[in-house]
Amino acid sequence: MVGTKVTADFEDDATVGGIERIYKKLAKDGKIDEDGEVEGTGGSKDAIEYAIDSYVMNTFARYMGAFGHGGGSPVKTIKFGSDEYSWNNEKNLTASNWFNGDTSLVSAVVTQQETSIRDVTLTLVDDKNNSIEMTFAAKNVPTKEEYILSVFNAVDNNDEAMKDAIESYAIVLGLDLDGGEPYTEYPYDFWDSRGISVANFVLENRENVKDDSFESIDDIKAAFEAGKAYQLALRAFSWAFVGGEPGADNGALDANAVQALKAAVEAMAEFQGIDEKEDDEYKELEAVMSLLDALLEDDFDFTALNDAIGKEGFNFNNLERNEMLGFIGGYLEDLADEGNDDEDGDKTGGEDELEAGEEDEGGKEPEGGE
Repeated sequence: MVGTKVTADFEDDATVGGIERIYKKLAKDGKIDEDGEVEGTGGSKDAIEYAIDSYVMNTFARYMGAFGHGGGSPVKTIKFGSDEYSWNNEKNLTASNWFNGDTSLVSAVVTQQETSIRDVTLTLVDDKNNSIEMTFAAKNVPTKEEYILSVFNAVDNNDEAMKDAIESYAIVLGLDLDGGEPYTEYPYDFWDSRGISVANFVLENRENVKDDSFESIDDIKAAFEAGKAYQLALRAFSWAFVGGEPGADNGALDANAVQALKAAVEAMAEFQGIDEKEDDEYKELEAVMSLLDALLEDDFDFTALNDAIGKEGFNFNNLERNEMLGFIGGYLEDLADEGNDDEDGDKTGGEDELEAGEEDEGGKEPEGGE
């Protein structure tokens, strides 16, 4: 019996799109559990791996269907293992209707290979009992990591698109989109509020640090975690900025809050490679660090700053980093101007007194006083 081999090559964009459609349907139908797994024929399985294997299975089913569609097909039965399968039009499945009783050929192969169809040997038999052994081989089937990298590296340089990708695959990548403390008692959703900024952070890391392409899932996860940590630090600072509770009369900034933000900015700059560049971002970083250092001076009066913040009436939910730092920068400039005014006033007053003294000293005492 002469054998033949049929190879299905999965190294193309259509494969990524096909796997993505299956994965997103699993998510939409609520079939992915909190651990990112799906219950399948062989038990629980990672949802991405399940989608990959399902796509390969669907391809295998289409190949098998090609042998049975139309009355002119020479193939009358297909043998797999010890069982024989015949085409059954009454089943009316989309691709393959090869059945042995109620058991389909595709399901039998899936069960035998524990859901992963990669290399299957079948025997095709015609009506004269002539047979040929055929091997179906799945070539270049992507791994979970290869698929994830294809998705994230293909995202356009668009914050919303990256945010959508992170949301879609967070559960299988183990990404926690919840902000947690200190906002559990405040009507605030971290991802809804700051997700777009985290997505921008991930994109910036891919474009500027990873040379336009992540090389591993760990790269993606590390960028997400660093972006999330930075945004949480900003939110913690803004929480102190507005007083630490809804409706506070004054700000609640202190040296600890400023030091925490400074550490977060330094960590962000190092992760994103900003501290190694002589560009506009680096200059902005220097300006921010200089401002924070000014707040960390031993004699800085946080009470006065917090009073000024309270009078401004900031909205916690809409606060951005530049808005807070811009206000603080303006406050420090006003302090500096006041200090200069005081110095000028002291200098002017001294000159007046000196001039008065000179007139007294140089004038003549009345003669009656002699």
